[in-house]
Amino acid sequence: MNLGPRKAKILKAIVDAYVHSAEPVASKHLADRSHLDLSAATIRNEMAELELLGLLEQPHTSAGRVPSPAGYRFYVDALMSRRRLSVEEMEAINDAMRLRLDRFERMLAEVGRLAANLTHHAAYAVPPSRVREQFERFALFLADPMTYVCVVVTTGKQVRSRAIGHHEPVSENALTTLAAALNELLAGLSGSAVTVELVAKLEARSGGGKPYLAAVLDFILEPGNGDKVVVEGSTHLLQHPEYRDIAKAQRMLDYLSDRRNLSQIPPPDPGRAVNIVIGPENAAEVLRDSSVVMATYNVGDMQGFIGLIGPTRMDYARVVSKLSYLAKRIEVLIGCDQQHQREEDENAEKEG
Repeated sequence: MNLGPRKAKILKAIVDAYVHSAEPVASKHLADRSHLDLSAATIRNEMAELELLGLLEQPHTSAGRVPSPAGYRFYVDALMSRRRLSVEEMEAINDAMRLRLDRFERMLAEVGRLAANLTHHAAYAVPPSRVREQFERFALFLADPMTYVCVVVTTGKQVRSRAIGHHEPVSENALTTLAAALNELLAGLSGSAVTVELVAKLEARSGGGKPYLAAVLDFILEPGNGDKVVVEGSTHLLQHPEYRDIAKAQRMLDYLSDRRNLSQIPPPDPGRAVNIVIGPENAAEVLRDSSVVMATYNVGDMQGFIGLIGPTRMDYARVVSKLSYLAKRIEVLIGCDQQHQREEDENAEKEG
């Protein structure tokens, strides 16, 4: 979509103003307080056209406009400038991580807590898994009327299996249909390549097996070796006006309290340092009014990621810069920690 420079500047100004105030943005506000050098009438006409394009929404009659999910997407892809961290911010992050992250098993919780405190959003961290390991074959079969078994074979002939209980009698034919869809769409891919779009295709092709899909994805996409997703700072969301509705806030907190839900969020594209999923682009219904930002970090041939969940009205430039820097620092600290551990092992061998 090519908006032209004037509409693009107005859309960017609206996103920036709404992020700052959490209030619908009026044309007069932009004319008075922005550097657009345009009259309120001109801005109002452009805002009406942006609304027709689906990039703005008007929550109330005669109110100002707010960005739509499509508007945020255009902003993130085309208008957002990369915000540079100040020296003080980088030093604060470095000092906090240097002091607190003394071993990898404690690192994820500390990083998650630090990310949540720095951004005032909910944070989750996923330990590294082998991004090059690919799915070769899936099998689903009935164990008893209320239980089925999922088997996944990966490269290197590694086999994982899990018995999964269901609240209703399980259909053997539905399992066969779902297994066929998994083998058709996921064979040859790594877990990190399972995107929102792929999950939607699986839902469409799984037929009667759709009720079993969430549990199967929970199993095949979970981090290996018993590692668990770390969740920190969920209550930060209550500071945002978008979650002041008690029922909505409770649904979100309940969602975040179950780590299995977060393991079902499709992992980021391993080819991109930062991935942003905005509003309706999220597969989970509870996240349809929220955004998820994920940054990857590498440990040898393994890859993990840290994510942030907050309102679509988040300061994406600020969040991306801080999350990117945190991910890079994780890689550095893991490397230092591994070197330190090797030195300790060598010294222990000499003393022995």
